[in-house]
Amino acid sequence: TYEEIMAKINTIQGSENIVHLSSPNGVILISAHLGNWEIAAQCVPGFARVPFVGVARKIRFKPFERWVNHLRTRFGGELINKKGAAPEMRKALRQGKTLGTLIDQGGEGAVATFFGRKVKPHAGVGLLARRARSDIIPAFCVRQDNGFRAIIEPPLALQRTADVRADILANTQMMMDAIENAIRQYPEQWFWFHKRWKAFYPHLYREDLKRQKRKEARERRKMLSP
Repeated sequence: TYEEIMAKINTIQGSENIVHLSSPNGVILISAHLGNWEIAAQCVPGFARVPFVGVARKIRFKPFERWVNHLRTRFGGELINKKGAAPEMRKALRQGKTLGTLIDQGGEGAVATFFGRKVKPHAGVGLLARRARSDIIPAFCVRQDNGFRAIIEPPLALQRTADVRADILANTQMMMDAIENAIRQYPEQWFWFHKRWKAFYPHLYREDLKRQKRKEARERRKMLSP
C-alpha cells in the first residue's frame, strides 16, 4: 500500500523545498540511478500533492513491462516512453505537472564534465526547462540503516540569457554537477552499468573496440569476396 511505501521513507532532507514542486509552469525533477529511485517516483504524487509524470525507457519483455509499469503508476503517477518523449514532456509541463527523469545516461546535443571527464549528456532537459520556464530540482532517494532518506534540493539557479546555446550548456553542466555531488556522497549506491564515458574515452571499453574491429573485418571480407 501507499502507506507502507511511505513508511519506508523515514527522513525527508530538504522538506522545505517541497513547495517548489508545484508550479503553473511545471517542474522537472532530475535524479540518477542512485539508491532507490523507483520508490521516490511512487511517493512524489502523494507527499508533494502534485501530478507526477515519469520518463522511462520501454522494456522489451512485455509481461515484465506491464508489471513494472503497474508498480510505477499504482499511486497516481503517469509514464512517458523515453523514446520520442519531447512532445509529451512539453505537454505535461504546460499542464503544470511535475516531470521526473534520470539524467546520468549518455545523450546528444551537449558536452559537459562529469567526475572530471568529458561526457555527452542529453540537452533536452535544459531546452525544455527554458521553453516552458520550468524549474529544475535535483531529488534523490538513498538507503540508510532503517529505511530511506528522500533528498529534495532547491531549484537550480538556471542561466537564462539571450544566448540559448550557452544557457543550455551552462544549465546542463549545472545538472551534471548536482548528480555528481549526490553520487560522491553515496558512491556505493550508484547503480551504473552504462558506458558513460564512451564518447570521449572509448579505450575504457575494450570489449567495444574488439567488437568494432570484428565488424570492420567482416565488412572488409565482404568487399573482397567475389
